[in-house]
Amino acid sequence: MNHSASLLFKLSFILLTFSMLQAQEIIQTATKTRIRLDYEVIPLTNLKDMGVVGTHFDWYPSKSIPSLYTGLGFLNAVTGDEGGFFAFGYTLGFDYPITKNFHTDVGVYVGGGSGSYIDFPNGGMIMRTHAALAYKVENIDIVAGLSHTNFVGTRANKEHQTDFHPYVGVNIATDIWNEVPDTNRSKSSYKKFDGLFENIRISPTMLYYDVDNKVVKKSRYQGEEAYQENFPALGLEIDKFLTDNIFISFEAYGALSSAAGYAAIQTGLGYEYPLSDYLTWESKMVVGSAGDSRIDTGGGVILQPLTGLRVALTPNVSFKTLVGRTYAPTGLFSSTTYEAGVSFTTSHPVTKSGTYLFSSSSFNNIKWVMTPNLKFYSPHDSSHKETQKESQKDISLVGVTLAVPINDYVNLAGSTHWAMTGNVGSYAEGLFGIQLYSAAFTPLNIKAKLSAEAGAGAGAGINTESGGYVTQLTAGLTLSLSNNSALNADIGEMQTSDGRFKAHTIIIGVDIHLNYLYKK
Repeated sequence: MNHSASLLFKLSFILLTFSMLQAQEIIQTATKTRIRLDYEVIPLTNLKDMGVVGTHFDWYPSKSIPSLYTGLGFLNAVTGDEGGFFAFGYTLGFDYPITKNFHTDVGVYVGGGSGSYIDFPNGGMIMRTHAALAYKVENIDIVAGLSHTNFVGTRANKEHQTDFHPYVGVNIATDIWNEVPDTNRSKSSYKKFDGLFENIRISPTMLYYDVDNKVVKKSRYQGEEAYQENFPALGLEIDKFLTDNIFISFEAYGALSSAAGYAAIQTGLGYEYPLSDYLTWESKMVVGSAGDSRIDTGGGVILQPLTGLRVALTPNVSFKTLVGRTYAPTGLFSSTTYEAGVSFTTSHPVTKSGTYLFSSSSFNNIKWVMTPNLKFYSPHDSSHKETQKESQKDISLVGVTLAVPINDYVNLAGSTHWAMTGNVGSYAEGLFGIQLYSAAFTPLNIKAKLSAEAGAGAGAGINTESGGYVTQLTAGLTLSLSNNSALNADIGEMQTSDGRFKAHTIIIGVDIHLNYLYKK
């Protein structure tokens, strides 16, 4: 699988580029959210059982139904023999308190994704339901429960069965700032924020893997098929500083070139030591899940120690270059690894309960738009698929688009989409692009929209040779639903870089307007 990195990478790049944009004086209120981490072992008939880590971000959108939550989540393999299994999807559930410390949690996850096309030759749709009991310790929940996983549309012989199995997890309570529209109340009636701040560093990053033993493909591949050239990967690193020198890192990458289809999601601890006003020594150790593009990472776990230097370009912007190693303890893959990136550091107000006034003289507010959406590809009759003789089926994908407005008419955007139907379960893509909007031209506040995107896509035999690139051009309309949301629909065309796969495109989604606040 590939390009889970893309959705975070585009957002961070935009934050970096437009960090000096200023907002009007605004009112912010705290909205309850949480980070949900879980682990389960999924039985697979005729294959090794697969250990899967789930990483979810949930938020509670309704004050009238406080137990209701929805969110986004990734699933990725860490044990077994399916390194490269990734899935992206949406969650809906209820988190209901039964005592002061105990609460129940039930929910359903629907997503798209898969692992190696040989092992998971299906549409890619995954449904996971869960029921659990959680015990609260301050802002952390300890969770134990049962989940039911269904790889929808898998082989007719049910090689990958549906089943119930136990899982354990940890929930970490968080909050985000949400903008409150101006009301008739005087702004002076709101308190000015007087709380704490945390340093957040956002780094669009490139990795380059200098592969040790070039024969690192999974054991089923022989000869030239087993060979893997050196390759680059693009992605994002987000660092949260725990002290002035120690940080926790969250990273996601998707590969290009000969390894299109390889992806990595990882986290770890880092330390930096200032050598001068402009030069800092930095080291970190990260662990994560990675694989596919047939690269043998065993169950999926990778280790990556890196060290190097960071040069300050401005008080908020720096450039880093690191070198280190990447190991797959249960697989064949290992490499010398080089990392380079540009970083933007912000001082973000730590959310706390209540509503507060933030002055534009002290804070910048970057507005952005998150669009959960569904995408549909109807391939042209001439489209080629390596692993099937029959005509390519229609394909549906689940994904999300993140965009930052430059002005009222232009957005920069990034998206990631993962296959659900069409017998291409391990296909995924991540695209960069620009969105152009017209002025509203009806009483219903409808706007015309034109989007152009390009990026990386691979998996499941969809041919993306010549580097694994995909281009897409769409046109559509948006209909305002409220001050903070809009319905949109787009149609257009996409094709791979070599032109061997082409498809008509339809995208349907809901825009949710958000913001990112930081101290000047």
